[in-house]
Amino acid sequence: MPPTDSDEATHQLRPVGFWWSERELWWPHPKDAIVPDWPREERAAVIDYLLRPEDVQQYLGLSRCRLCDRLVGSRTFTDGTWAWPEGLVHYVDCHGVRPPDEFVHWILACSEAASKRLACAYSRERGVGPVPSRERLQPHFETHHVAVHPVKQALRLAEEEAARFEEREWLAAAPVCLRSWIVGSTSNEFATVRRARELLLAEHRGDAQAAMTALLKWYGTGTGSWRGRLGQALVAGIIDDFPRSEVIAALESPLATERGLEGSARYVAQWAYGRASGAACQWLPARLHARLRAAATATGDEDNTVAVDGAFGQDRCHRRRHHPDDLRE
Repeated sequence: MPPTDSDEATHQLRPVGFWWSERELWWPHPKDAIVPDWPREERAAVIDYLLRPEDVQQYLGLSRCRLCDRLVGSRTFTDGTWAWPEGLVHYVDCHGVRPPDEFVHWILACSEAASKRLACAYSRERGVGPVPSRERLQPHFETHHVAVHPVKQALRLAEEEAARFEEREWLAAAPVCLRSWIVGSTSNEFATVRRARELLLAEHRGDAQAAMTALLKWYGTGTGSWRGRLGQALVAGIIDDFPRSEVIAALESPLATERGLEGSARYVAQWAYGRASGAACQWLPARLHARLRAAATATGDEDNTVAVDGAFGQDRCHRRRHHPDDLRE
């Protein structure tokens, strides 16, 4: 039955017409909803309803049809209960894709109320036009939320928990003298450490090699986006305050650990970014290339390995070894 003014407001908009993609494997594929003998009258009623939204929300980026690869819009429409992408009308009209029975029955029950709303212009060639300007009865997208698929919600929660774990792990690996400062600082201040070098040397009683070993081990901690956004810039900035000879000494030190070597490889890869091939040869001995390359491979990020090869001027050599087609000039 259509909603009435006395009905309680829906807290979540029910999604319909959102399709499978490589990033959202839980949604259905439109090819499984094609109904060639769908009655013309019912299909026309659905198209008309889809073009009469109560509210609209604009997103960045255009969606492509999963069946013909045509661009089908970047907006989401709603009637206050259901939410659908503007491209749903393309699937219905051009491919005979029939939405779920529950939504179709809703449309047929609410078609009279929807007919009072102005329809968007539409053609198969140009798609859906602008939503006619009018005063909205309710700002649905400001007061309601589109329901999230359980699988997507579980993935989001898992990612958030992983980020929290990574932040705790990264902080636990930090030198003791810097932990309290980091906890009390905002992320925007991370790259402006002024006394970090002096604090580290004081913690290690003036032993620069031990301080650098601790820094490189810290740089090797963490693998996700949180570390890339915040931790990487902070630790790299502190390492840059030490002489390059201290990095080399820490690499060849018997105190060097597997995590420290990975940190060294990551640091060299970050340092080499945007620089000419072989730039690191000015301060890193060639004998360290094999050790750093193995450590870069151990990080599981192929970009680190490629960057280390480039830093030592070995990138063309390795490309030719693995990709014979690159021999062509």
